[in-house]
Amino acid sequence: MIDLETSSPVIATFLRNYNDCVDDTVRQSLKPFIPRLANSRGTDAVEKQRSMLALDWLIRVHTAEWLKAAGLTQHADNLAKAARFKTGEDAKNILPTLVAARAAARAATAKDAAWDAWDAARDVLKPTVLLVQATVPDLLNRMLALTEGGFAQ
Repeated sequence: MIDLETSSPVIATFLRNYNDCVDDTVRQSLKPFIPRLANSRGTDAVEKQRSMLALDWLIRVHTAEWLKAAGLTQHADNLAKAARFKTGEDAKNILPTLVAARAAARAATAKDAAWDAWDAARDVLKPTVLLVQATVPDLLNRMLALTEGGFAQ
């Protein structure tokens, strides 16, 4: 059992949410990170940096890949090529790009009935799901490195 008092709240929250969204096979790939959670709690500055790493991943990797899967390549590229987030100001700067991508995604999904039917789209979406899932260990390693003597890149 992991002591929540000594675990990083940012990483623990990320893992809980991610765990709830994946199947059992992918869930098993998270096991190596469980012991590393012990004593991973960092200073407020470290936890804020971890939050920025998670937000950066959510926008520049996760969202970009889903936009690409929807055929919105230019919007996906705009997000993927944005500078990495290190501060809240960096995140604010990407907001216009996100708003434009969201509008384009809404317009595209309104025209594409396959996106409304998960069962029909499952096979089409599987490569994107696998690609995004494959990036999670790197994100977790970078977040955990902040208290294991390494540095986030």
